[in-house]
This record gives sequence, C-alpha cells and structure tokens, in this order.
Amino acid sequence: MFTENMECSLATRQSREDIVCSVSPVDVQISIELQEPWASVPGKSEAFLHHKHLFEILPIFFKEKIRSAVNHFAQNEFSVEYHTRVFYFQRTEDEFSPFKKIEMLVPNSEFKDAVLALKEYQLEKKEHYKKWQVKGTEHFHELFICTHGERDHCCGKYGLAVYEKFREENKKSGNPLFRIWKSSHIGGHRFAPTFFEAPCMRWYGLFNLENIPQFLQRDKNYFTIDNNYRGMSGINNSFAQFAEKELFKKHAWRWDLAQNKKYEVALSEDCQSAKVIFYFTMEGNPAQQKCKYEICFDKLISGIASCGSDDIKTLKQYKVIEITE
Repeated sequence: MFTENMECSLATRQSREDIVCSVSPVDVQISIELQEPWASVPGKSEAFLHHKHLFEILPIFFKEKIRSAVNHFAQNEFSVEYHTRVFYFQRTEDEFSPFKKIEMLVPNSEFKDAVLALKEYQLEKKEHYKKWQVKGTEHFHELFICTHGERDHCCGKYGLAVYEKFREENKKSGNPLFRIWKSSHIGGHRFAPTFFEAPCMRWYGLFNLENIPQFLQRDKNYFTIDNNYRGMSGINNSFAQFAEKELFKKHAWRWDLAQNKKYEVALSEDCQSAKVIFYFTMEGNPAQQKCKYEICFDKLISGIASCGSDDIKTLKQYKVIEITE
C-alpha cells in the first residue's frame, strides 16, 4: 500500500484515515513570533535566543497540571522591529467557548518579564501583562498554518500553498476578519496541510484549496466538513469530538452560534464505543434540541508516521451513527 518515499500526507489520504479527534485538549496555547529560518526544532534556530525564558514557565504549568502547547509564527507585515508578538490563548470553563485571547507586543529586551507576567496571570490572576497588551485586535480570527518544511516535507509543500491561498482570498474580502500566520510544527504533519484557528481553537488538516473561500465567508454559512476537521482543543472527551464534528458538518458556521451546548457520554463496558447525547439551542429558536450518536470501533488501519519514515502506525477507526428517536 505504501511506496518508498511516499509523502505522509498523500499516504494518509489514500488510507482514508478519519482525522477527527487527532488534537489533544489544552488549557493554554502560546504562539510566539520567531524570525525565519527555523530549524527542525525551533529552539535550535538562530533567532531563538531571547525566547529561552519561555521554558522557565512551562515546567511550572506541567506541575500545576495546566495543559499547555507552544507554536511559533513567522514575521510578516504586522511585525515591529526589535519586538516580539505573543499570543496567549487561555481556555474558559465552557468547553465550546472561544479561548480568552491576549495579544502582546514585547520589546525583545523585556521578553523575560512579559513571559513571567503571563505565568503570574495564569497562576495568580495578576494582570501585569497589560503593560504590553495590544488593543483593538480582539475581533480578528488568527489562522496559524504549518509551513514548517524543515520538520516535514508535506508541511512545507502543502502548508505553504494553503497559506498563500488563504492570504489571497482574505485580501479579496475587502474587510478581512482573519490574520494569516505561517506557523512552526503544530502536530500531525501527516495531515498536512494543517492549521488551527484561534481563539475558537478549531484544528484542520488535509485541507483543500477549493474549501478556502467557503471557510472565510462565514456570513454565507456554507462550509463543507469532510475529512478536513481535526476537532477542538477545548473538548475534553474523545467520543464527544466525533459527535461535535457531525453537528458542525450539519449546521456549518451556524453551529458556532448555537448556545447552551453540553453533552453526555455513556461508555460501553469495554470502552471501545459510546453513546453521546448533545443538547443545544440554535440561534432564533429557544427550544432545546437533542442529537444522539453512537460511536463504535470499526477497524484498524495502517499509516506511515512522517515523510521518509519507515515507521508504520496502527490506527483505530470509528464509525458514527446518528440515532433517531
């Protein structure tokens, strides 16, 4: 099935692996501007030197059981000389609400102080970070598209094409609501092109260029969810991720406007399947709606780990059945 030197993204498409539920829940996502070029590991890049202080707080987050992740993004037209832009996306109590977004523009000489201020905010609710906070950008959707070719060939090839198409279509809109960023590795390079949108914290992969206009035109409420959606960082339960995808697929962008979302999960005895019930209200209709799904283990498939790798992964696949009553 897999040929020598096959691209990992192409192999994943051919295997028909369902990529939903391929993103881990996080409490904090930190996105930091980093001048290109990037090494395979961004921390080994020449421009990384003053960023090292970030790794003084991550062990503290780990100790406090704060699930955190970091990505870097490239300089572009928004960059300011001798400054570093930092995004801090913090989970709220509601699994389906956008993360709180803090944007800071930090003089490089003050980077350590700014990072420590974010630690104090997370642990002690002190708001010293406001010294560097950027105002007036709260309405922007931030797209971080993995173009990290030094890490994986597919990210550089397919991610860059998607990045350029997103920028082109975003400019056509006349009133862009999105800022498009080149990102370092964000996991799942075999799903390239892959990206996440913040602060809603939805993740995508195997994305096709023709879907980009639909993705950006939210007011038209037409976006095709196929095997291009990885899930939401805020959702804790894996089986709920499968069900949430079905609702997103059914309602498109109206699903983001739904209120009072909650779910119940009933696991089977062997934990290989589950029944998930979603409750919600749709915009303009105060009546509570209910959708019920059965998620069952279906089969095992094989996939390659990354471009040029000989490692073969064995992957569980599930089928989702909507239960009508």
